[in-house]
Amino acid sequence: MAAALPGCGGGAQPVTTPSATATATVTQAPADPEAGRVALAYLRAVLRNDYDAAVPLVASEQRQVLKALALGDWTGRRPKVTADVEVGEVQVNGNRASVSIVGRLCRSVAGGAPDCVKNDDPRTDSPMFRVSLVKQRGWKVVYNFGEG
Repeated sequence: MAAALPGCGGGAQPVTTPSATATATVTQAPADPEAGRVALAYLRAVLRNDYDAAVPLVASEQRQVLKALALGDWTGRRPKVTADVEVGEVQVNGNRASVSIVGRLCRSVAGGAPDCVKNDDPRTDSPMFRVSLVKQRGWKVVYNFGEG
């Protein structure tokens, strides 16, 4: 369902010049890969309308929000959604994380032409391509209402 996207996450490497004195190298601790896995599993479950799989991935106090969203519009005409997405950047700050999603999301209604949106920026701030999480017996998705 998902494939690696070429060209994402790449960038120019800094040019260094040799130095006669030794310098310390600072390396950033890797972000928790589990946060990225949870964000991607949640997004994929919601996109395929599998809310039973998505609910356990949401923070317990916000599961009713997802259940309300799952009710839909009652017409029975849900759009067909396809996705070719991967984890972009994972930012962890204490017990909170933010995961960007890179790739393409498409939807079509009643066999019509697909309407697609794409993100190639692993540092995007777009709420459509960013998932927020909180540490709660593992990483759980949270909805940040009122932020932004």
